[in-house]
This record gives sequence, C-alpha cells and structure tokens, in this order.
Amino acid sequence: MFRRSCHRCWYSNSISEDDQNRISHLTKFQLIKLITSCALPLAVAIFTLVTTLQNRQIALQNRQQDLLESEDDQRQSFFVNYINDISRFRDQNIENLTNNYNKLLYIRTKTLTTLRKLDNERKKYILLFLKESSLLSEDEQSLLSGADFNGIKIDHNDCVFRNVIFSGVYFQQVSFMNCLFENVTFRYVDFHEAVLSHSIFYLTYFISCRMDYVNFQESVISESYFNSSSLSYTDFRQVKIDFVKFYNVNLTKASFSDNPIQTQYSLIRNSLLPNGTFSTIDDINIISNLCTSFEKWSPIPIDGIKVDNCTFVIKISNTTIARYIRRPFIDRSVLIGAEQADFLLELKQKYTMMYISIIIYFVGVEHGVFETQQF
Repeated sequence: MFRRSCHRCWYSNSISEDDQNRISHLTKFQLIKLITSCALPLAVAIFTLVTTLQNRQIALQNRQQDLLESEDDQRQSFFVNYINDISRFRDQNIENLTNNYNKLLYIRTKTLTTLRKLDNERKKYILLFLKESSLLSEDEQSLLSGADFNGIKIDHNDCVFRNVIFSGVYFQQVSFMNCLFENVTFRYVDFHEAVLSHSIFYLTYFISCRMDYVNFQESVISESYFNSSSLSYTDFRQVKIDFVKFYNVNLTKASFSDNPIQTQYSLIRNSLLPNGTFSTIDDINIISNLCTSFEKWSPIPIDGIKVDNCTFVIKISNTTIARYIRRPFIDRSVLIGAEQADFLLELKQKYTMMYISIIIYFVGVEHGVFETQQF
C-alpha cells in the first residue's frame, strides 16, 4: 500500500511537471504571438508619429520661409518706393533743391524712415543712390544726420566719395575697403569697430568722431585732419601717413607702424598718446592784448567803471562788468577730460579794502553752461 501511494504521488508529480512545462511553453508562445501581433501596429504608430513630426517641422520651416520671403518682399517694396519717390522728387526740384531747407527736410525724413525698415544690403544701395544722385550735400546741412548705416559693406568701384559731408551718421562695424575718400568731412560720425583698410584718404577730415577700434591697415592718409576724436585702440599699422594732423584726439593703445617713414611730416598736438602720456600742449591766451581788451568789457551801470592806463578805475561801488570771450576750449576736451587742464587768472588789486567777486562761466555750444567757477 505504501508502494502504491508512492506511485500515485510520483504520477501526480509527473503530471504536474508536464502541465507546468506545457503551460510555460504555451505562455512563451502566446507572448511571442502577442509581440508579433503588436509589432505591426506599433511600427505603424511610430511611423505615423515620426511622419507627423516631420510634417510639422516641414510646415514650420515653410511658414518661416514664407515669413522671411514676405518680410524681404516688404523691404524690397520699401526700397523701390523710396528710390522712385526720391528720384521723382529730385527731378521735379532739380534747380533749387540743394538750397531749399524744406525740400531737403522731406528727403531727409523719407531717408531716415526708410532706413529703419531695410537690411544692410539695401542700406548700402540707399547710400550709393544718394551719392550718385548728388544728394550728399556739400554744405553744413547733412541729409543723413542720425542715419543708421551700421554694418554695411562697400568696396572697390562703388566706394568712391568726393566732396561730401557726413554729419551725425552711424557707421559702426562698416567695411569700407579699397575705397577713395577725397575732400570728405566726417563730423560727429560713429565709426566704432569699422574696417577702413586698403583705402585712400586725401583731404579727409574727421571731426568729433568716435573711431575706437577702427582698422586702417594698409591705407594711405594724406593731408588729412583728426580733431577732437576718439581713436583708442585704432590700428594704423602699415598705414602711410603724410602731412596729417592729430589735434585733441585720444590715441590710447592705438597702434602705429615702427617705420618712421610711414608717419613722416605728421603733427600731434593736445592729444593723449598710445602710451598714456600727453603730446605737446598748446597754450590758449584768452586775452592777447591786455590794454585793448579792457575796452571790450560791458559795465553795469555804464559809468560805473572807466579805463585809465590799462587799469579799471571803479567809480561806483557794486558795479558789474562782463565780457564774452570766444575761445575754443572744446579743442582741449581730451586734456580737460583727463583733468590735466589748468586755467590761470591773474588779478592785481591796488586797494585791498574793496571786495571783488569773479564769476567765470565756461559755456559750450551743445551743453549750455557746463561749469561755473566763483572766486
């Protein structure tokens, strides 16, 4: 009986193991079948997702391209309309255009408005159009004051400018290479980080310009003038400089050629040199002829002071005298800015019992009264 029970137990265990193997085999088969059945829908889903994303990306790129083309079409429309409008206006007023302020103002307003809407390439052609149309005025009234030409590039035959004035123009990071500038005046022009290499500057004047980090390499500068301009870190290496005046300029860290022949016959005055020292400083004599100058003072009251033998004789107490003396202190702005300028006033008083108050106003054209000193 014990043997039969063991046999039944062994048989039962054998059945259980067979069933487990069959179930395990069935489970693996079902798993493979399940994976196989899901593979195709999953592949389709992945393909659909990838295709959808690609289509969206393509659609986005197309929209961006359409937007860019639309913006470019608008810029082209602004450019063409400007050229046609100014050409027509110029032809209709050709006889009295340059001396008519209102008509020049119309061109200036139209130009500044259009430049704000254009890219650098079209801005370049605006400048060339104005040059070819003889609209870059030779007088003091520049059409381009405030005009933004930053970043434009002009070279070779297009880059020839003669007998023009640029006043208040923005030429930051421009590239004017292989150019010719003859009898050209740049006044209050911003040339920051501009490239002006391989060019010729003859009778060219840079007045109150910002020219830091400008590259003049391998250019020729002849009979030209830099006045009251900032030229720090400007590159003059391999530049031929003949009969050029640097007057009241900041040349801090500027680079010049080691060959003295390349900088012959040039003059530097009232300027900050590349090594941080000052060049030769010219004195300013406010009153050159003391006796003659006495007669140009305006006393209040009129008979409060008289002049006797180069001396003020005060007849009435509390008399005020005033004198306006025009002297170009702006031509010493680099020296003044570095706090290295001294103003010497000498006064000889015969009777010390009388109180004298001296008030000096340094008046600038642009800034009004910018400093007052009382003694």
